Amino acid sequence: IARQKRRFKGDAVRVATQQIDLLVTPDHPMLCWDQHEQPIVFPAADAKTRPHGRHPLRYWRTAKWEGTEAKTYSPIPGLIVLMDDWLYFLGWFLSEGHTSKTKVKQWCAYSVSLAQKKNLEMIDRVARLWLGWGLKFSVCNRADGVCVIKGASPFYAPLSAFGKSDNKYAPDYVKDLSPRQIKIFLDALFDGDGTMVNGACAVYTTTSKRLADDVQELLLRVGSVGTVGVRHTTPAHKKPVYYVCVSH
Repeated sequence: IARQKRRFKGDAVRVATQQIDLLVTPDHPMLCWDQHEQPIVFPAADAKTRPHGRHPLRYWRTAKWEGTEAKTYSPIPGLIVLMDDWLYFLGWFLSEGHTSKTKVKQWCAYSVSLAQKKNLEMIDRVARLWLGWGLKFSVCNRADGVCVIKGASPFYAPLSAFGKSDNKYAPDYVKDLSPRQIKIFLDALFDGDGTMVNGACAVYTTTSKRLADDVQELLLRVGSVGTVGVRHTTPAHKKPVYYVCVSH
């Protein structure tokens, strides 16, 4: 993967299949494999003239990404944590967490919360991380069996920047990391809002289109392929739900 930037004037070419959807310049080199597993390179302008019948071309959908290993991260001034620990927490937060601000008379109380019913190990690990980071928090079990960890008020500002559920996103610094560290983030993310379908496909669901696109990009950087789709709204669920399917 590499970022390339140059000026272009004219109409872009859309190359879309069930697995990919690209908008590129007409001279963009497209790498494909034919039915005999032979590589073929051709300009995007010729994509529509290529085979689409019984033996369509297979586009290269993964990439080799190296990135950089980061040992530590500073989420707030004066606090330095291990990047691996932060990625685990951040993945769970984007799936299962939220920030809140509560007015109490003339004061405002800020907090970060994560809730979980099935994976209580996550609550225990986050509690140990917050304790090691010197944060104040509480853990409670609700009547419906959901365990909630709440507190960490110094994290309110940096985490609220990721938005509410409909516009959450993965920060750019995660995308620049090594595949090993990106996988830590993705594993936590999928443990929160991911499910296995027929034991063959892992599916991540979110109401944020931006986060779904970010997950697809991050999967590419660890050598996997994710297909993004959307479930149409219903009277009971008015928001569209985006899903990223990863075949194994």
